[in-house]
Amino acid sequence: MRGQRGAAARPVLAAALAGLLLHLLDDPSASVAREASLCLRPVARRLDSGWLAARIAPDRPAHTRRAAFHLLREQGGIAELRACVALAADPDPNLRELATAELRAWNWQLTLTAGKTDLRHGRLGFADLNSPPWPGRSGE
Repeated sequence: MRGQRGAAARPVLAAALAGLLLHLLDDPSASVAREASLCLRPVARRLDSGWLAARIAPDRPAHTRRAAFHLLREQGGIAELRACVALAADPDPNLRELATAELRAWNWQLTLTAGKTDLRHGRLGFADLNSPPWPGRSGE
């Protein structure tokens, strides 16, 4: 019985820790943000993609953009695609190269068949790719 209660508590514990670790992505230390990102990867699909997308804005430090990008990649689907498109013009050459490589390797057919697209009003969410993934920014 004890093992069953422990198993039932795992999602709650993961969600609680995720809430605490998410804010470490904004830490001024690159190593703290990197470790937080590594810890969050197993629960990345449950994280708010809008909150993460705001962390890849050009005014954020490169290590914050990189940590959030790794989590968005773990989410897959349209969240990953939007992040890749946004970072394809990033000022950091390493992050720009990583995003561009992901775009080239992205298997859109697998994403469609896996049901990972953003379906709203009976259409694919790809029309929004030209809009910025973070609020308050205009496309440049």
